[in-house]
Formats: sequence, C-alpha cells, structure tokens
Amino acid sequence: MIVSSLGVDVSQCVYVGDSPSDGRAACAAGMRSVGVGYGSHRLAFLEEEGGFSEGVWETVEEVFEVLRGIT
Repeated sequence: MIVSSLGVDVSQCVYVGDSPSDGRAACAAGMRSVGVGYGSHRLAFLEEEGGFSEGVWETVEEVFEVLRGIT
C-alpha cells in the first residue's frame, strides 16, 4: 500500500504513538510502530496494552535509537 500524499510505501513507515489505539492503527495500516511512554499513557500501561511492533520506550533518545536501527 502506498501512502498517497507522501508517495511512500507503508512498509517504509513507522508509526510513533502514545496510546494503545495508535498501536492498533499502525497494525491495521500495515506499518511498524513504536510506543512512547512519555505522552498520554505511561510506559507500563503501553507495554501491557499497546501492541507496538517495535516495543515501547521511555525517552526521546531511546525512540531515536530504535528508529535508527529499523530504517
């Protein structure tokens, strides 16, 4: 699937979210996903409920490190 407004295939996208619904949306769209535990939901809740394919991380630096590793 192509993200038409960007001209990018979803396999090249990573959804970064702070809610379990973000993890589900990414999965439904066929995207990889990273959860952040510094937004609307806390780390422990997201680890349990989030469904993020690349895990849940607590700091911006950790998220950037994950993104560097999967792109």
